[in-house]
Amino acid sequence: MAVRTNSLPSPVQQSTGLLLHIGLAVLFLVQVILLANASGVDALTRPHGIDQIESTFGQECNSQANDAYYVAYAVDTGKSYTVRYHWKLRGIVGNVRYYQRIGGHLSNVLDGWWGYNCRLKRNGTDWSTHAYGIAIDGNTAGEHPWLGHNHYHVWTVAHRGVWTGQQFYDGINFNDPGHFQWATGY
Repeated sequence: MAVRTNSLPSPVQQSTGLLLHIGLAVLFLVQVILLANASGVDALTRPHGIDQIESTFGQECNSQANDAYYVAYAVDTGKSYTVRYHWKLRGIVGNVRYYQRIGGHLSNVLDGWWGYNCRLKRNGTDWSTHAYGIAIDGNTAGEHPWLGHNHYHVWTVAHRGVWTGQQFYDGINFNDPGHFQWATGY
């Protein structure tokens, strides 16, 4: 007959159990970090104003402002556009592209897609958010707000929501439909 004792675990058993708990905690933290980086939104705070833009993304027209890209295919013309943007937005723009696919919004991708462009704001002396690689324009071939007419029908509410759902600021707020930027207050 075996005798049961209420003895404490040996030091080896204690250290093995402790190492197992530490290992599981580290694994959990790695998963949390990977998920945050994959979503992009949790890993990067959208800047407000030029000072935060430059502290987050660097000076205008820097080499990192066009280090990432995707290809947009316009369903109405068959053209493809290489849309360049700042590498720090990879996860966030990746989410937009993912939700466009699963939501069936790729049929709303029409002619005229642009991203990074080392330029000033239209009719201005300040740098455009495009110069920082944090703005993307889409479906712009028929958009001419500066001429007094906008074609809002090109963008469905759901398609706009794919961008704003990833915290892009909608250019419709300042009469630039089809423009989405990862910054406010500028």
